[in-house]
Amino acid sequence: MKSQLRVLVAVAALAAPAVAGAGTLTVGWSNFSFVNCVGGLSCGASAPSGLNTPTPPGFQAWGFSPFIAWNDTPGNPAESSGFAVSGLPQHTGVSVEFLLAIIDSWDGDNPPGQAGPDLLTIQVDGVPIFAETFTNFGNFGVTQSASTANRLVGETDLGFLSWPDSVYDFSGANGFWLPHTGSTIVVRWFAGGEGWQGPGDESFGLDHIFLTFDGVPVPEPGSLALLGLGLAGLGLAKRRRS
Repeated sequence: MKSQLRVLVAVAALAAPAVAGAGTLTVGWSNFSFVNCVGGLSCGASAPSGLNTPTPPGFQAWGFSPFIAWNDTPGNPAESSGFAVSGLPQHTGVSVEFLLAIIDSWDGDNPPGQAGPDLLTIQVDGVPIFAETFTNFGNFGVTQSASTANRLVGETDLGFLSWPDSVYDFSGANGFWLPHTGSTIVVRWFAGGEGWQGPGDESFGLDHIFLTFDGVPVPEPGSLALLGLGLAGLGLAKRRRS
Protein backbone atom coordinates (compact mmCIF):
# COMPACT_ATOMS: atom_id res chain seq x y z
CA MET A 1 0.00 0.00 0.00
CA LYS A 2 2.83 2.39 0.91
CA SER A 3 4.67 1.66 -2.33
CA GLN A 4 1.49 2.31 -4.34
CA LEU A 5 1.04 5.60 -2.50
CA ARG A 6 4.61 6.61 -3.33
CA VAL A 7 3.96 5.91 -7.02
CA LEU A 8 0.72 7.91 -6.94
CA VAL A 9 2.52 10.87 -5.37
CA ALA A 10 5.22 10.67 -8.03
CA VAL A 11 2.62 10.59 -10.82
CA ALA A 12 0.80 13.57 -9.31
CA ALA A 13 4.04 15.52 -9.30
CA LEU A 14 4.64 14.68 -12.95
CA ALA A 15 1.06 15.55 -13.92
CA ALA A 16 1.88 19.27 -13.67
CA PRO A 17 4.42 19.70 -16.49
CA ALA A 18 7.16 22.26 -15.92
CA VAL A 19 6.59 25.45 -17.89
CA ALA A 20 9.40 26.39 -20.25
CA GLY A 21 7.94 29.80 -21.11
CA ALA A 22 5.05 31.51 -22.84
CA GLY A 23 3.94 30.97 -26.39
CA THR A 24 1.05 31.91 -28.66
CA LEU A 25 -2.08 30.22 -29.99
CA THR A 26 -3.76 31.36 -33.20
CA VAL A 27 -7.35 30.42 -34.07
CA GLY A 28 -9.26 31.70 -37.07
CA TRP A 29 -11.89 31.67 -39.77
CA SER A 30 -10.93 31.87 -43.45
CA ASN A 31 -12.62 30.83 -46.70
CA PHE A 32 -15.64 29.21 -44.98
CA SER A 33 -13.40 27.12 -42.70
CA PHE A 34 -12.14 27.20 -39.13
CA VAL A 35 -8.37 27.40 -38.71
CA ASN A 36 -6.63 25.57 -35.85
CA CYS A 37 -9.82 25.03 -33.84
CA VAL A 38 -8.42 21.89 -32.18
CA GLY A 39 -7.34 20.54 -28.80
CA GLY A 40 -10.56 21.08 -26.87
CA LEU A 41 -11.38 24.47 -28.39
CA SER A 42 -14.94 25.21 -29.51
CA CYS A 43 -15.39 27.79 -32.29
CA GLY A 44 -18.32 29.55 -33.91
CA ALA A 45 -18.71 32.02 -36.78
CA SER A 46 -21.70 33.97 -38.05
CA ALA A 47 -22.56 36.36 -40.86
CA PRO A 48 -26.25 37.25 -41.33
CA SER A 49 -26.04 37.37 -45.13
CA GLY A 50 -23.96 34.20 -45.46
CA LEU A 51 -20.60 32.83 -44.35
CA ASN A 52 -20.11 31.24 -47.76
CA THR A 53 -21.11 34.09 -50.09
CA PRO A 54 -19.13 33.77 -53.36
CA THR A 55 -16.52 36.51 -53.47
CA PRO A 56 -16.44 38.64 -56.65
CA PRO A 57 -13.11 38.35 -58.52
CA GLY A 58 -12.37 42.02 -57.88
CA PHE A 59 -12.15 41.37 -54.14
CA GLN A 60 -10.21 38.14 -54.61
CA ALA A 61 -7.54 40.17 -56.42
CA TRP A 62 -6.94 41.98 -53.09
CA GLY A 63 -6.54 38.91 -50.91
CA PHE A 64 -10.06 37.64 -50.27
CA SER A 65 -10.81 33.92 -50.49
CA PRO A 66 -13.44 32.46 -52.85
CA PHE A 67 -15.97 32.73 -49.99
CA ILE A 68 -16.57 35.88 -47.95
CA ALA A 69 -18.50 36.35 -44.68
CA TRP A 70 -21.04 38.92 -45.89
CA ASN A 71 -23.21 41.30 -43.85
CA ASP A 72 -25.95 43.09 -45.80
CA THR A 73 -28.41 43.87 -43.01
CA PRO A 74 -30.38 47.03 -42.10
CA GLY A 75 -30.85 48.70 -38.73
CA ASN A 76 -29.09 51.05 -36.35
CA PRO A 77 -27.19 49.07 -35.33
CA ALA A 78 -27.55 46.34 -37.92
CA GLU A 79 -27.24 42.64 -37.10
CA SER A 80 -23.68 41.65 -36.28
CA SER A 81 -21.19 39.25 -37.80
CA GLY A 82 -19.21 37.32 -35.21
CA PHE A 83 -16.43 34.93 -34.31
CA ALA A 84 -16.23 33.16 -30.93
CA VAL A 85 -13.88 30.72 -29.24
CA SER A 86 -14.35 28.88 -25.94
CA GLY A 87 -12.23 26.41 -24.00
CA LEU A 88 -9.19 28.69 -24.22
CA PRO A 89 -6.05 27.87 -22.23
CA GLN A 90 -4.44 30.33 -19.84
CA HIS A 91 -3.29 33.49 -21.67
CA THR A 92 -2.66 37.17 -21.07
CA GLY A 93 -3.77 38.99 -24.23
CA VAL A 94 -5.21 38.66 -27.71
CA SER A 95 -4.56 40.15 -31.13
CA VAL A 96 -7.55 40.57 -33.46
CA GLU A 97 -6.77 40.57 -37.19
CA PHE A 98 -8.96 40.43 -40.32
CA LEU A 99 -9.45 41.58 -43.90
CA LEU A 100 -12.35 44.03 -44.34
CA ALA A 101 -14.41 44.82 -47.42
CA ILE A 102 -16.30 48.13 -47.34
CA ILE A 103 -18.86 47.40 -50.02
CA ASP A 104 -20.83 49.91 -52.12
CA SER A 105 -22.41 53.17 -50.97
CA TRP A 106 -20.79 53.97 -47.60
CA ASP A 107 -21.33 57.67 -46.89
CA GLY A 108 -18.78 58.34 -44.16
CA ASP A 109 -19.28 61.47 -42.10
CA ASN A 110 -22.22 62.79 -44.11
CA PRO A 111 -24.93 64.15 -41.79
CA PRO A 112 -28.43 62.69 -41.43
CA GLY A 113 -30.44 63.65 -44.48
CA GLN A 114 -27.40 63.02 -46.71
CA ALA A 115 -27.30 59.24 -46.20
CA GLY A 116 -24.82 59.42 -43.32
CA PRO A 117 -23.13 58.80 -41.06
CA ASP A 118 -22.13 55.19 -41.85
CA LEU A 119 -20.27 53.59 -38.96
CA LEU A 120 -18.53 50.24 -38.38
CA THR A 121 -18.18 49.07 -34.77
CA ILE A 122 -16.10 46.18 -33.42
CA GLN A 123 -16.72 44.72 -29.98
CA VAL A 124 -14.74 42.16 -27.95
CA ASP A 125 -16.83 40.54 -25.23
CA GLY A 126 -19.33 43.38 -25.53
CA VAL A 127 -16.76 46.18 -25.18
CA PRO A 128 -16.16 48.43 -28.23
CA ILE A 129 -12.55 48.51 -29.47
CA PHE A 130 -13.26 50.34 -32.75
CA ALA A 131 -16.04 52.65 -33.95
CA GLU A 132 -15.26 54.66 -37.07
CA THR A 133 -16.98 55.93 -40.19
CA PHE A 134 -16.06 54.77 -43.70
CA THR A 135 -16.81 56.16 -47.14
CA ASN A 136 -16.31 55.11 -50.73
CA PHE A 137 -16.84 58.67 -51.96
CA GLY A 138 -13.70 60.43 -50.79
CA ASN A 139 -13.07 61.62 -54.33
CA PHE A 140 -16.32 63.60 -54.00
CA GLY A 141 -15.17 65.27 -50.80
CA VAL A 142 -16.90 62.92 -48.35
CA THR A 143 -14.77 62.36 -45.25
CA GLN A 144 -14.39 59.43 -42.86
CA SER A 145 -12.95 59.01 -39.37
CA ALA A 146 -11.25 55.66 -40.11
CA SER A 147 -7.62 55.86 -41.15
CA THR A 148 -6.77 55.03 -44.77
CA ALA A 149 -3.20 54.00 -43.91
CA ASN A 150 -4.16 50.32 -44.11
CA ARG A 151 -6.41 50.66 -47.17
CA LEU A 152 -5.24 48.33 -49.93
CA VAL A 153 -7.55 49.74 -52.59
CA GLY A 154 -10.19 52.43 -52.43
CA GLU A 155 -13.20 53.79 -54.27
CA THR A 156 -13.06 51.17 -57.02
CA ASP A 157 -15.90 48.91 -58.13
CA LEU A 158 -14.75 45.43 -57.14
CA GLY A 159 -18.08 43.60 -57.46
CA PHE A 160 -21.47 43.18 -55.78
CA LEU A 161 -23.38 46.32 -56.89
CA SER A 162 -22.08 49.06 -59.19
CA TRP A 163 -20.97 51.43 -56.42
CA PRO A 164 -17.27 51.83 -55.53
CA ASP A 165 -15.69 49.58 -52.88
CA SER A 166 -12.63 49.56 -50.60
CA VAL A 167 -10.47 46.91 -48.92
CA TYR A 168 -8.72 47.40 -45.56
CA ASP A 169 -6.03 45.16 -44.10
CA PHE A 170 -6.34 44.88 -40.31
CA SER A 171 -3.50 42.37 -39.89
CA GLY A 172 -0.13 42.70 -38.19
CA ALA A 173 0.54 46.20 -36.90
CA ASN A 174 -2.87 47.27 -38.26
CA GLY A 175 -4.74 44.84 -36.03
CA PHE A 176 -5.86 45.26 -32.43
CA TRP A 177 -4.20 43.97 -29.26
CA LEU A 178 -5.90 44.00 -25.88
CA PRO A 179 -5.47 42.30 -22.50
CA HIS A 180 -7.58 39.16 -22.23
CA THR A 181 -7.56 36.25 -19.77
CA GLY A 182 -11.00 34.63 -20.05
CA SER A 183 -11.64 31.11 -21.29
CA THR A 184 -14.15 32.45 -23.85
CA ILE A 185 -13.97 35.32 -26.35
CA VAL A 186 -16.65 36.80 -28.64
CA VAL A 187 -15.76 39.31 -31.36
CA ARG A 188 -18.56 41.11 -33.21
CA TRP A 189 -18.61 43.47 -36.19
CA PHE A 190 -21.67 45.54 -37.04
CA ALA A 191 -22.63 48.59 -39.08
CA GLY A 192 -24.91 51.42 -38.05
CA GLY A 193 -25.40 55.14 -37.92
CA GLU A 194 -28.42 57.29 -38.65
CA GLY A 195 -27.80 57.03 -42.38
CA TRP A 196 -27.16 53.29 -42.56
CA GLN A 197 -29.34 51.84 -45.32
CA GLY A 198 -28.04 48.30 -45.66
CA PRO A 199 -29.50 45.89 -48.25
CA GLY A 200 -29.24 47.01 -51.85
CA ASP A 201 -27.09 50.03 -50.95
CA GLU A 202 -24.17 49.25 -48.61
CA SER A 203 -22.68 46.26 -46.81
CA PHE A 204 -19.41 44.82 -45.55
CA GLY A 205 -17.51 41.55 -45.71
CA LEU A 206 -14.86 39.77 -43.63
CA ASP A 207 -12.21 37.15 -44.30
CA HIS A 208 -8.98 35.88 -42.74
CA ILE A 209 -10.20 36.48 -39.19
CA PHE A 210 -7.42 35.46 -36.79
CA LEU A 211 -7.23 35.70 -33.01
CA THR A 212 -3.75 35.19 -31.58
CA PHE A 213 -3.55 34.60 -27.84
CA ASP A 214 -0.23 35.36 -26.16
CA GLY A 215 1.17 34.37 -22.81
CA VAL A 216 0.06 30.74 -23.33
CA PRO A 217 2.16 28.43 -21.09
CA VAL A 218 4.46 26.09 -23.01
CA PRO A 219 5.47 22.81 -21.22
CA GLU A 220 9.14 21.96 -21.07
CA PRO A 221 10.12 19.35 -23.67
CA GLY A 222 10.05 15.94 -22.10
CA SER A 223 7.78 16.78 -19.17
CA LEU A 224 4.86 15.00 -20.83
CA ALA A 225 7.10 12.04 -21.53
CA LEU A 226 7.98 11.91 -17.82
CA LEU A 227 4.27 11.87 -17.05
CA GLY A 228 3.91 8.87 -19.35
CA LEU A 229 6.76 7.08 -17.56
CA GLY A 230 5.10 7.78 -14.22
CA LEU A 231 1.83 6.28 -15.39
CA ALA A 232 3.68 3.27 -16.74
CA GLY A 233 5.35 2.87 -13.35
CA LEU A 234 1.97 2.88 -11.67
CA GLY A 235 0.78 0.12 -13.99
CA LEU A 236 3.93 -1.92 -13.27
CA ALA A 237 3.43 -1.56 -9.52
CA LYS A 238 -0.13 -2.84 -9.82
CA ARG A 239 1.01 -5.88 -11.81
CA ARG A 240 3.68 -6.74 -9.26
CA ARG A 241 1.21 -6.46 -6.37
CA SER A 242 -1.21 -8.81 -8.09
